Amino acid sequence: MQHALCAVLFRQTNIVWVIFTLAAAIYQHDYLARRKDRPRTIAAEFNSFVTFVLWNIFNLVVKYFGHVLVILGFVAFVAHNGSITLGK
Repeated sequence: MQHALCAVLFRQTNIVWVIFTLAAAIYQHDYLARRKDRPRTIAAEFNSFVTFVLWNIFNLVVKYFGHVLVILGFVAFVAHNGSITLGK
């Protein structure tokens, strides 16, 4: 979590990488471990992953609270600042 928070503080666009690493961690450590069959297409895989995340959102938020906290902090920053960049 510390690396993610520092990345956002130094460059606001790094929030994309925080979200990417969160999605990759969920996919690798949670989704693949519970999946029983393999979807045939990329679209089916994506749909299955999104469905998994939506059905398990509470458990995932608790497990990856550090990432979620950084993302919520970024959302609060954008709401307060009015844009992604510091200043206007």
